[in-house]
Amino acid sequence: MRIRTNLARWSVIVVPAIVAITACSDNQSPTAPRAAPKAPAALVATDGSIPGNYIVEADWNADALALATQYGIKPKHVYEQLINGFSGAFPVEVRRGSRDWK
Repeated sequence: MRIRTNLARWSVIVVPAIVAITACSDNQSPTAPRAAPKAPAALVATDGSIPGNYIVEADWNADALALATQYGIKPKHVYEQLINGFSGAFPVEVRRGSRDWK
């Protein structure tokens, strides 16, 4: 009987202390959603674009990767589903220097 009484007293003190410590933890849940990384504000123009980065849309019968290589552009992404083209960073002079590009 005495053991049960001591155990009951002990659990009345320890259990609330464990709950309080756990509730006050600064750790975020590992399943908490994370915000998407944003480009530094200095790199983003007022219209939301990133200067020097372009998306090039090609005709469906063109090879987008070959087109990028032809102009010395290393594409960040090649699009093949909704559009045929690529994205990448290159000087605007590359675009202005091509008569084929509209």
